[in-house]
Amino acid sequence: MNPKPIFKWVALVTTSTILAVSTVHAEPGKGKGKSDDKPEKSEKKAHKAERKAVKNENKEDQRSAKNEDRRDKQLEKRVYQKGEFKERFQDRDRDRVVTYFSGYKGQKHGLPPELARNWENGRRLPSGWRDRVVTGYVIENDWQPAFQPVPYHWFPDVVVVPDTRLYWYGDRVVRVYEPTREVVDVIIIPTIHIDL
Repeated sequence: MNPKPIFKWVALVTTSTILAVSTVHAEPGKGKGKSDDKPEKSEKKAHKAERKAVKNENKEDQRSAKNEDRRDKQLEKRVYQKGEFKERFQDRDRDRVVTYFSGYKGQKHGLPPELARNWENGRRLPSGWRDRVVTGYVIENDWQPAFQPVPYHWFPDVVVVPDTRLYWYGDRVVRVYEPTREVVDVIIIPTIHIDL
């Protein structure tokens, strides 16, 4: 009897047994075509999609924040004087203030009643005030009482600037930087007519 076919048969049976045992004891999710493989891939895809959505949301937030900053910068003209932040009136702000006061053109002095009363009860303006009450003028202590506060809510669309206040003085509305009492900008109101 030839021993070669027996060895071949034993080798074939041994190999088949080893393959059968390794397939039964294989780890789940390993190897091609396993059914456990699909849920893991779908979980990975879901996580990947979630991460991508969060990333896109963050990009959108950053984009909208940049757009808001750009809008704010376009809305305001920034002027730096003496190292401090100041803001001048924009043309549309000037128009709104002048339009507001023109509504009182027929009133006494062309002023709203509150300011007209203050003018009647207040002191007269010193000579040469028109040349002095301009942008950059720092309000002196003895002139301070003649500057009458004007509320921002009279002009709802005018930008409210931190640390500033609006005042009426003579024929003009001025924006004053309160910490230094410096006049940041001036609007001359043509409808105000006061006797000096």
